[in-house]
Amino acid sequence: YMGHFIDKGLLSLDIQYLLEDNQLAGNNHVVIDQLTLGRKTDSDQALSLPLGLAIALLEDSNGVIDLGLEVSGDLDSPTFGFGSIILKAIGNLITKAVTAPFSLLANLVGSDDDELNEIDFTHGSSQLTDAASSKLATLADALTKRPGLRVNIEGTVDEVPDAYELAEQKLQQQLLALSGQEALPESLSPSTMPISGPLADALSELFVSSTGKTVEEERVVVIAKLQQSGEDTGKDTADSETTPVQVAPDAAQVEQALYIAMYNQVRSAMDIPKRELAHLADARAKTVKNFLANELAVDANRLFLLNSRQHLQLKKSGVALTLEAN
Repeated sequence: YMGHFIDKGLLSLDIQYLLEDNQLAGNNHVVIDQLTLGRKTDSDQALSLPLGLAIALLEDSNGVIDLGLEVSGDLDSPTFGFGSIILKAIGNLITKAVTAPFSLLANLVGSDDDELNEIDFTHGSSQLTDAASSKLATLADALTKRPGLRVNIEGTVDEVPDAYELAEQKLQQQLLALSGQEALPESLSPSTMPISGPLADALSELFVSSTGKTVEEERVVVIAKLQQSGEDTGKDTADSETTPVQVAPDAAQVEQALYIAMYNQVRSAMDIPKRELAHLADARAKTVKNFLANELAVDANRLFLLNSRQHLQLKKSGVALTLEAN
């Protein structure tokens, strides 16, 4: 049934059965101590499951698997057998363990988080958030109870928002370098971009070099858009038979809109190749491994980095974890 010869192990059963109208209901307390699998067999009844992973998930640090199994059966059924219903219950438990291993680990430490396999990161960042650190601490606690497991760590990205944030970071680095400033203002964004001074000059230079347009050309476009916006607003409030009056935007409004437009266009022109996204994914995986090993004392020999760059996952900003048996 296991698909392997058993080299060593002690199986103990504490069973309680109730039989009524040939319907059997039972509770089995199953303890398997020091289970050691031998070579594979050719049994056609063998479970088609990763049995090594199941054992690693169920076996505690003392080499004991302690299970509670509820079983039921109809004695009138020609296929009924005590052994078969117990084996079926064990098979169901093993199936549940290997198909939802992180849920099992969460239950071990009394956590409601059954998504310990997904570590989320802020777009464009490889720094752990408090929520991610807490999730990893829960995982590390569970791993101490299951020493037969090792963890595969794969960095992932969400292509569009991660590329957007990387472009933002690259733009701000270039602004800092061109402006000669020691540091950028906190929370620099298009709407908070200065319209005069070294940073404004640096943005103008980047705008010309990255778009091929002049600042004056863009100013004309911005003024036209502001005037159009003013006309549209006037049409909403004016009498239908009255021609709306064109309101010229003031100089400060024009300059603010101009620098917002230039900032957005320079950022959009930033090229973020796949290799930079792959580097971000790789950095996230290394951050998780280092945190588990250095901060949470998980044996580094149980932590394996997967090659994120080979088949880069592009739909989630984070790290994906999988489990294997040692």
